[in-house]
Amino acid sequence: MTETLLKLEEASAVSPLPNEPRPTRLPRAAAETPISASKAGSASRPGQILRFLRSERVLHWSIAIPFMVCYATALILLVFYNPHPRRPFRDVFSWLHRISGVSLIVFPILAMVRNRGDYRMHLYNVKQAWTWAIDDLKWLVLMGAAAVSSRISLPEQGKFNAAEKLNFMMVMCTYPLFIATGLLLWMPGIAFLSWIVHVAMAAVATPLLLGHIFMATINPGTRVGLSGMFSGYVDRQWAKHHYRRWYRENFEDDKQADGERGEARQARRRSAHERSPHSRWTFETNVPGVFLIRELAGMGLSKSAINEGKLVIDLLKARLEAERAGAPKQSPATSEPDVFDVAIVGSGPAGLSASLTAHQSGLRYLALEQGEIAATPRQHPRGKSLMAEPIGIPLYGSLHAGDGAKDSLLAVWQTMLANTGVQVHANERVERVQRNNTAIHVETTKGHYRARYVVLAMGRRGTPRRLGVPGENLAKVSYRLIVAEAYENRDLLVVGGGDSAVEAALALSRSGRNRVTLSYRGDSFHRAQERNQQQLDTAEKAGKIQVLRNSNLAEIRADSVILEWRSSRKQLPNHFAFILIGGESPEEFLRRTGVEIVEKNLSA
Repeated sequence: MTETLLKLEEASAVSPLPNEPRPTRLPRAAAETPISASKAGSASRPGQILRFLRSERVLHWSIAIPFMVCYATALILLVFYNPHPRRPFRDVFSWLHRISGVSLIVFPILAMVRNRGDYRMHLYNVKQAWTWAIDDLKWLVLMGAAAVSSRISLPEQGKFNAAEKLNFMMVMCTYPLFIATGLLLWMPGIAFLSWIVHVAMAAVATPLLLGHIFMATINPGTRVGLSGMFSGYVDRQWAKHHYRRWYRENFEDDKQADGERGEARQARRRSAHERSPHSRWTFETNVPGVFLIRELAGMGLSKSAINEGKLVIDLLKARLEAERAGAPKQSPATSEPDVFDVAIVGSGPAGLSASLTAHQSGLRYLALEQGEIAATPRQHPRGKSLMAEPIGIPLYGSLHAGDGAKDSLLAVWQTMLANTGVQVHANERVERVQRNNTAIHVETTKGHYRARYVVLAMGRRGTPRRLGVPGENLAKVSYRLIVAEAYENRDLLVVGGGDSAVEAALALSRSGRNRVTLSYRGDSFHRAQERNQQQLDTAEKAGKIQVLRNSNLAEIRADSVILEWRSSRKQLPNHFAFILIGGESPEEFLRRTGVEIVEKNLSA
């Protein structure tokens, strides 16, 4: 029967995947939350995600099919044959009932033994089913009204919604009683009492069973999920709507986890090697007309970045003047008013310097920033020194930002932009840069532009993921921790659930003089390495770190933060906040642009 079930569920798949991931080959964290490790399969099914693994589906059907046969034959025997025992074929249904009862014992055991390496996944499912919160009770109360009115919004649910949890619990509680009383029915003396309990269990199970069948096969909003129990895959948007918390924790965090693992790998390699885009001494890459300056080119000091921003524009100005001097009057170099002289991507120290120089030189420039202006220095901790000595800035003069700290430098830059009239398109991300015969096409989230040259002045760390909460633009917010020792006797908040967040919280708590809170929207830190999980547990038990699981940062204020936790809002005093939820590396963007990535040997 188990083999038949395997063939059934394989035949029902849209396109069977012979290499579907199995938890026995996955690390511990993946086994605890197996769905998060299954993206390799979903990549070949656009718009679908893997909801249930093979062993989950086999166990489900090894219980569901025998139980349904048991239930149907019992109903027939009770209603049709009990009043008239001499009706024909009674023995057929009686034996079918007994065989399905034996199958209900044997097949789940075979399924569990056959996939014994997946025991952690089954334990995880049991834990999810028996873990209840206020939102689950609200979901049950509102479920009926939400089915007839789209205006009613149901609370977010995890891997199982509240109705599925009830069904799961019912099966776990009644299954042993069904088996025990079913066996006792064959024993003389206590058969009648066993029959009474057996029928009572069936009566208890009936409304939940009918509700489960209705939701799985009839209700338009939920029957889509039935495919998950055959092929394992469900529609991505459907899962996102019905199991929002589960989807967010297992799929929206994928890039975060990948980014955190990538940062760890890169940190280990930097002692000997470093991957960087290839550029010449003129800052030009292998793509004609595309230039790289500072952090992407391999360095990130503010003074050097400012110098390079000015230098690259001076080079481009000279090249443009030479082109225009030798070009015919109607050539593309002189006759296309919609083509910018230069597009500058990024508004960190290098990008702002390039924009100021282009503005001063009278060039037609386009300055683009995917986030807020001066996004790169904003990622550094408050109080960190970014520039230790004065430097000449175009249109401004000598810049000496006091102690060179982040806060002072940001204030000076805001004043500088307001006084010089430099225009920067903030919150406009560049998606693609592509060259054709006459110009370079720049595609952003808000429009399309053409330019003679493009200067990439983006940070090499890429795009930090933001929460989008009020107050996130305050200077006390950072997207990476550089020097933990710089913080002493402070109220600190770390947001995130991966290794970066856990390690930052541990580092900040090590002195014992800070009051550290770690906030994560999930219920466990299964994405972090086991060693980090153990150290976090130790620090939490020792009172060095306050860990708020299933919490969300709602607002950042000047002297506090507001967290949504346990269906209420919790206000904590706060000096600094670290949002460590991953980011997107610029390397893929550079590859799409055609820029060659090389590996430099730093130990040579």
